Amino acid sequence: MFNSCYCCLQVLILLVLFTLCITLFYNKVCLLHPLRCQCIKYSSKASPWSRIVEFSVTQPHSRCQTTEVVITLKTINSATGKNHQRCLDLKLSQTAILQECWNRINKDASKSVLKFSECGQRE
Repeated sequence: MFNSCYCCLQVLILLVLFTLCITLFYNKVCLLHPLRCQCIKYSSKASPWSRIVEFSVTQPHSRCQTTEVVITLKTINSATGKNHQRCLDLKLSQTAILQECWNRINKDASKSVLKFSECGQRE
């Protein structure tokens, strides 16, 4: 009798641990990538270099099939109190320049955002 209860307890513990591992793995994946693409619409106009504070590049992943380049501008959104952000069209030469800077500076993918000043001076 004791052996069967002990065996059932072991199975129950294994099931709990398995469920916990799956949950932690799923949450880690969700934290690495958003649940969808960040950009809903893309700007087809380049922003003046002097207005860009920082930017990020998100590579395609399971929940978004396109590369996204998001710039943060110096201007403040009065509704949110945060800096305006804009998604850039991948066809813009400005986007290519930012991606090149991103790939040069963030080789190990340790940063989620780069300060524009890290790329060097642009007019």
